[in-house]
Amino acid sequence: MKHLAIISFLALLAVFAGDASAQTTWTLLSQQVDPLITEAVTLNDIYFIDAYNGWAVGTNGMAGGGIFKTADGGSTWDLAFSSSMFDSFGDFEYVSSTTMWAGGTKSTAKKRLLYKSTDGGSTWEAQDFPADFSVFGVHFNNENTGYVMTVENYVGKIYMTTDGGTNWNNVFDGKTSNGWQAESLSSYCFVDDSTIWVGGFNGFLMHSTDGGSTWNYVDISSTAHVNSIFFADADHGWLVAASDVLYTTDGGASWNKTELDLDEQFHDIWFIDTLHGWACGGTNGTNSGIIYSTGDGGKTWVQDTIGSPSDLKGLFFLHGSLGWACGTSKTVQQYIGQSTAVENPGEEVPMALNLEQNAPNPFNPETTISYLVPAAGRVSINIYSLSGQKVRTLVDSEHRAGKTSVVWDGTDNMGMAVSSGLYIYHISTNSGSISRKMMLLR
Repeated sequence: MKHLAIISFLALLAVFAGDASAQTTWTLLSQQVDPLITEAVTLNDIYFIDAYNGWAVGTNGMAGGGIFKTADGGSTWDLAFSSSMFDSFGDFEYVSSTTMWAGGTKSTAKKRLLYKSTDGGSTWEAQDFPADFSVFGVHFNNENTGYVMTVENYVGKIYMTTDGGTNWNNVFDGKTSNGWQAESLSSYCFVDDSTIWVGGFNGFLMHSTDGGSTWNYVDISSTAHVNSIFFADADHGWLVAASDVLYTTDGGASWNKTELDLDEQFHDIWFIDTLHGWACGGTNGTNSGIIYSTGDGGKTWVQDTIGSPSDLKGLFFLHGSLGWACGTSKTVQQYIGQSTAVENPGEEVPMALNLEQNAPNPFNPETTISYLVPAAGRVSINIYSLSGQKVRTLVDSEHRAGKTSVVWDGTDNMGMAVSSGLYIYHISTNSGSISRKMMLLR
């Protein structure tokens, strides 16, 4: 493998504690550039399994698309795979320790714009598809069920597989159920296995609540391209459309625009909970990176102080105290939160498995269970009666590291409503297991 040392940054994150005006400070730590890498490397997407091991995808200069890997928290990177067929890889999807996907774009696309690894990223194999297209998004609920978001002749389309990518079915052919035509699609967010949001050019936004079988257009009163969408839970979501940031607190029924009046273009947005988040991008015409942060759910934003001269394309957070941003000119930035700050940038920031008390509790008819997993791996969440009988399996799939939530509607695995009483909910991961009690009142 060809070795690549990318510009690396360390930042100390101010602990927000609910302060809407708190600002994240990013400080340049070191600058290392491998003299053998002379091409203009741009990183479009970044993902970390834990505090050490991560992946980034983008453009490997004139060589085409590149997939890069780090084992030291992002200080140095190896070129794991390069394809001359690509102008650029744009999206990376980690399914498990062995299975990973990457998709990309090429101006003269001739299929094979989707790659899969089944050996932990050591080798990558081109996947065939029924049409010529550019891939802007790849998402898998588990090893078998996945989605590919594409653009074919300037029309957005979505394909779904239930057999790990052997066969694909078209579940969105360019027009929503309520009659809106989708042009080029550009962003997506899976709230859960059923609820999906997809954005595109000219303010286009649509969502599905049945796993992609039907899609409905949502009006956000914008003509700007929707570059990124993020939901912290079923109700709280955000999107960036050019220089605008919009947010919803009612599951996307209505969207509100923030008071930002900027020249910058935002490319990505990420929240660690319903209050604290970041948006990254660049200043028009200057190739200068920017990051804005919020502590009040996106209503107000402040510009962070960063040391990057480059446009920023992607964000990823393991949790509230460790995250990265990537972009043009081989740029990777890292921050470590003050609450768990360490002296060495390669030292792991501790994070423990956590299972929160369900809310509301007691409940009727449904309740939300939030949980945090410290590393990517398989997660199972089951509901038990006090006698120990399994009532419902809520989660049994591969998960990324970080915080997420699941809703229990008070039914068993057969879809039948269960009776009032105390129930035990139990999470099991490679990092351990936790149990809690909750009360259902009919």
